[in-house]
Amino acid sequence: MTGLMKSIRKIKALKIAKHILEDRVSAAKLKAGRYVFHIGSTHTGFSLEKSVSYIDTVYDDYMKYSGLGKADLSGKSVLEIGPGDNLGVALRLIASGAAKVACIDRIYPSRNERQQHGIYTALRDRLGPGERERFDSAVILKDGKARFCGDRIKYIYGVDIKDADKAVKGESFDVIISRAALEHVYDIDSAIDAMDKYLKKGGYHIHKVDLRDHGMFTRDGYNPFFFLTIPAYTWALMTKHCGKPNRKRADYFEEKFKGLGYDYNARITNLMTREGEIVPHKKLIARGIDYDGGDLRTIEEIRPRLLAEFKRLSDENLLIGGIFIVARKM
Repeated sequence: MTGLMKSIRKIKALKIAKHILEDRVSAAKLKAGRYVFHIGSTHTGFSLEKSVSYIDTVYDDYMKYSGLGKADLSGKSVLEIGPGDNLGVALRLIASGAAKVACIDRIYPSRNERQQHGIYTALRDRLGPGERERFDSAVILKDGKARFCGDRIKYIYGVDIKDADKAVKGESFDVIISRAALEHVYDIDSAIDAMDKYLKKGGYHIHKVDLRDHGMFTRDGYNPFFFLTIPAYTWALMTKHCGKPNRKRADYFEEKFKGLGYDYNARITNLMTREGEIVPHKKLIARGIDYDGGDLRTIEEIRPRLLAEFKRLSDENLLIGGIFIVARKM
């Protein structure tokens, strides 16, 4: 083995060891009941305008791709998975007519309360009279803080979605939503089974899922599929407690929801090999339009090293780096 190859393998081993250590630290914090983490603090580095724009984009995506309108939300109950450091989307849903929104997160992302107050105030100022009245029924903005009214918006943290029955206490929901959350759930099978129990017949799952490595290796210039070469046992040591990607691919979600009897639809939001989103999201991607030979060569150079469960997938399936799921419970 050349000196260069030895150096490359040593660097990879060090990166893997770093991720394992980070996972052990997360496990210790959670075991000790320390739920405050910096991950999920989406708005910390945002300007006020960017925060409001982000909330509007998330809300608009839910409505646009699900095909639901405000009339469909009227009087409905919503469960939001992984809301992060801001409940602006929940407030927008309440303002649009939802009866209540329960927000559940395994951790408590750190946040600046005064910044959050400013975001909520800006959201409120942009609403019409009827929406503002519903908004005010869910939150009290006073003295630089936001106090949520539990009968309209319930915020629960420190609870994994698969164990949420302890927190929602037998409640059922008309809509379950998430953005960039399901890929962080380690035991995703149990989580989806649990959500199925909470969702009413005829209800909707609406989820945006990022299937990439979240910079674990790509940030350092690695092939975007490199994380799919690491053995399952090692990957578990790296990710089980810290919320790093579970590596489920697009076909997994389709098979899982269809297996539970859902009317399942998904649109492609990202490619593994390219920056930026596909807008509008597409049901299918096409060579020469969405990807080309360069994207396929990126797969070819690493395909022999992929784990068997990923090696069996077609190039087109492997290229999918993000999906927007709309699944109705039949």
